[in-house]
This record gives sequence, structure tokens and C-alpha cells, in this order.
Amino acid sequence: MKILSKRNIVIFAILIVIFIFGAWKLSRPTPTQITTAKVERGKLVQSIEPSGTIKTKSEINLNFDATGRIAAINVKVGDIVKSGQMLAKLDTKNLDSNVMQAAADLEKAKGNLAAYEAGSTLETIAQYEADVQKAEANLLKAQVDLANLKAGLAQTYKNAYENQITVLQGALAPMETAMTDMDSVLGIENTSSNDTFDKAITTLDNSSFYYSQAKVDFQTARTKINDSKTSTNNLIAQSSYSDIENASTKTKIALDATATSLNSSWTVLDKLDTLNSSHNLSAATVTAKKTTLDTDKAAITTKKTATLAGEQSITSAKLNYGQESGASGSSQVAQYEASVKIYEAALAGAQATLAIKKAPPREVDLQSYKATISAAEASVASANANRGKAIIYAPVDGVITKKNNEVGETTSAATPVLIMIDNTDFQNEVEVNISEADISKIRNIIASNNGKPQSAKVVLDALGTEQSFYAEIVEIDPAQTVISDVVYYRAKLKIMGKYKNDGSVDMILTKENLQAVKPGMTASVTIYTDERDNVLMIPERAVIVKDGKKIARVLIDKKTNKIEEKEVVTGLRGNEGMIEIISGLNEGEEVVTFIKNGT
Repeated sequence: MKILSKRNIVIFAILIVIFIFGAWKLSRPTPTQITTAKVERGKLVQSIEPSGTIKTKSEINLNFDATGRIAAINVKVGDIVKSGQMLAKLDTKNLDSNVMQAAADLEKAKGNLAAYEAGSTLETIAQYEADVQKAEANLLKAQVDLANLKAGLAQTYKNAYENQITVLQGALAPMETAMTDMDSVLGIENTSSNDTFDKAITTLDNSSFYYSQAKVDFQTARTKINDSKTSTNNLIAQSSYSDIENASTKTKIALDATATSLNSSWTVLDKLDTLNSSHNLSAATVTAKKTTLDTDKAAITTKKTATLAGEQSITSAKLNYGQESGASGSSQVAQYEASVKIYEAALAGAQATLAIKKAPPREVDLQSYKATISAAEASVASANANRGKAIIYAPVDGVITKKNNEVGETTSAATPVLIMIDNTDFQNEVEVNISEADISKIRNIIASNNGKPQSAKVVLDALGTEQSFYAEIVEIDPAQTVISDVVYYRAKLKIMGKYKNDGSVDMILTKENLQAVKPGMTASVTIYTDERDNVLMIPERAVIVKDGKKIARVLIDKKTNKIEEKEVVTGLRGNEGMIEIISGLNEGEEVVTFIKNGT
């Protein structure tokens, strides 16, 4: 058996000691490790960092503000142009005419003012006095015509009623004659007057119905005739118009009743004529009586026609005289009265005009003439402006880079005819794409700042971090832009100044400040979306959610690692993982950010 050397024994012993120490070390319990951070008060900043590129402002689209045919293009691609130089124009013949017309109207307005200030001549005043006299004569004639018309219509109105009295009273006799003739057949009022027909009627049973009806109609006619007599016999020229109209109505009723009775009586005779073999009356006797009744019917019809004609005359007289309800507007009187009013207005107008012509110039009228001149001047300016819309001038010094049209072509206001580069400007616009997750921050901060532009810091990769520029957001495209299936929103920033070494901003921006800035350069942009001054803040990882509440664990005793949980209200999420504490913690407290449990 080989005996170990002394050196090996020592090494072996050392290894055993190390092993025993390690085993002892590993077997000891490891204490819990707690990482904390203090609740600090300060400025909390929130920002986003999109990338972007420098865009040129120098390319200018030049287009007409009107539609028309191009008459001239005075430049070609590559030409250097000066500000105010005319580059192109449309056909301006009509516009030139409008300018000339507006200028002529202006001169006319000035002439009218001068004439008014000079006052009216004696000849002019004499002419207006003659106009007044003519208007007076026209009015007088219209008034006389109206008076004569009213008198004539009044007489016609009166005559219509008086004539109707004559017609009504003249209708009584034919009705009585008819009644007598019918009674000679029927024997109702004078029983002996129909002896000739009585026996024949009573022997004919099949005519008794017609005889009974004839008697009823006869009695009705008698009643209506008596009503008519009562109303008509007392009528005189001085009777009221309503009494005359009432009598006319009753007379029409009586005439209609008489006509009905005549028809019934005639029917009885006709039946006797048909059955002449049953009685001893001769056909000649019956025929003669039928002829008499036909004559009566014709007389009654004539009187009915006359009565209706009289009523129509009354109605026409009412309309013309303006007595019919609602008819005054269409009556002759209304027409003549309207003529009088027209001539009264004409006279008043002529008198007012004469007074104006005789009166000295009034300040209010002078102002009116001056206002007309101002309006004419505005029209001249407008005509010139419209003509200017048909001409393209160079807005700045620059170079023509593209020509899209030729002379003779038609163009619209939406189409650029020429494109030029502004060689007086410098590159100071940055275009960035902001993710949909961050765009709401930009919009919200703009809204909360009442439209104040949002600031940003721009660092150009080509120039290094030593130079940084102050910029503001000036435009956000509302339409989305999809890049690699990710939604972005394009925003435009304008470089407004340059950061100094001390962090302040030099807002005096010159071409020399940006002479190294070129279109297409990549820009690293920091947009400050929100900031809070003098707020409490802690690392966001120190806030946990427990039972639906936000909790911060505060270290109470470092020796015993005693922790107290406090509910907190958080606010703005800032940069570097910090978050605002609105309530629940005090400045200086230590909050737990990480706990590593021992073994």
C-alpha cells in the first residue's frame, strides 16, 4: 500500500475543510432581500420617441385660382425667377372687360356724387314741378271717376230692386189666371165653374188618382200664391232690400207650385182625352182646355225666368257695388279705389321727389353717394382680384423645376401648372410616423393645451447628438398610414430653434443655423406629450394590483423588513418607468420595488 506524501495530506485536509465550510454555508438560512425606492417630489415628463425624416419646404406648386384656357407661359424648366415675376396667364378677355366695366361704374358713382353736391338746375326743378301737376290731375280724374262710378252703381243697385218689385207684382196676375183656368176643370174654389168637366171626371174611376193629386197640387199652389201676394202687394220703391228679396223667394216658390199644379191639371185632361169613349165630353172641349193650360204654363215659365233674371241683376249690382260678402276686392268700386290709391301714391312720390330736388344736399344722402362709390371701388378691387386669379406670379425667388401644361390647354384651380423650388428658404420640417398606441397622447395634450403646439426635441443622426433642435407639432394627418401591417399616423413638426449647451433654446433660427440640414436626413425625435411639476413619483413597478386596488408597499422597519400596504391613486405615467402618485404616499417614504424571499 502506497503511503501519501505529506504535501498531499495537507492538500486533502484543506479540501475537506473547504467542503465542510461550504456545506455549512449552504445549510444556513438566507435572509429575505428587499429592493426599495424613495417617494420623490419633482418634475415628471412623459414623451414618445418616433423616428422621422427632414422634408423640404422648397417645392411650390403654382396653379391658377380659376379655370380657363392658358394664353401664355413665360418660363421653361430650369429658369431662375424673381419674386413677383409673371410666369403664366389664362385668357383674360372677359376678366379685362369686367375690370373696365367696374372702373366705369366707379367713375359714374363719382359723377353722381358731384352732380348731387352741385344741386338741381332750374330746368330740372321745373320738370319735377310739371310731374307734380300731372300727378295731381291724374288723381283728380281718378277721384271723379270713382265718385261717378259709385253714383252709377248705386243707382243701378237701386234700380235692380225697384225693377224686381215690378217683376214680382207682374207675376201675380198670370198665377191667378192659371188658378182660375185650373179651377174650371177641378171645381175646387168655384164648384160651379167646372160643370162641363165634373160629370166626366166622376164617371171615370181610373182617373180619380190624377184628380186627387191635381187637387192637392192646386191647394199647395193657392197657399204659396197667397204667401207671395202678402209679401209682394205691399212692396213699394222705399221697401227694404231684404223685404224685396224675401218676396222674390216666395214668388219663385209660388211660380214653381203653380207650374206643378198646371201639370197635374193638364194630366187629368189628358186622361179624359184618352178615355173619351167613357164620357160625353167632346175631344174638342178637352183639347181646348189643355191648350188654355199650356198657355198658362208658358206664362208662368216666362214670369219665373223674369224673376230669376231680376235676382241675377241684383246679384250683379251687389258685386259691382261691393255689397256682396267678400266681393269688394273684385268689384268695379274696388278697382277704381285702387286706382285712386295708386295716383295718391304717385302724387306723394312726385311731391317728395320735388322736395328732394329743391332741398340742399343732406349729409345722410352724401354718405349714401359715398357708400355707392365705396361699393364701386370694391367692385373694381374684386374685378382686379378675379383677373389676378388668372395670372401666376412667382411667390418667391426660385427655380422652375417642372411644367405640366402648354399654351392653349385648359386647366383648373386644382391642377398645378408649374412647380418651382424656393431657393430662399431652408429645411426646417420633420415628418414622423406615430404609432396608434401613442397618437392619442399627442391629441390629448394638444386639446388640454387649448391648441398650443406640442414641443419636441430633434436630433439628426448625420449631425450627431451634439446638435439638437427645438421643434413643435404643426400638423397631424387624420388618415392612417399602414407600414408593415402596423397603423401609424403621420405628423409634421417645424424646427423653431436650437438647443444651447445649457439646455435653453435659441428661438432665433437663421439659414446658417440649418445650413447642414438636408432633405431626407434621418431624425430621432422626442415628443414631450405631457409633464407635471412638483408631483410625487415612484417607479411604476412599485405599484401592484391587489383585490382590484392599486397598492404600494411601504418599508416601515429595515431591520425586521416590516412592510405596510397602502392604497394609492396614480396619475401620469412618465419616462424611465416612473409614475405620478396623486394620493396615498408621502415624500421620503420608501416603497418596495422587488422582494427576493430567503431560504
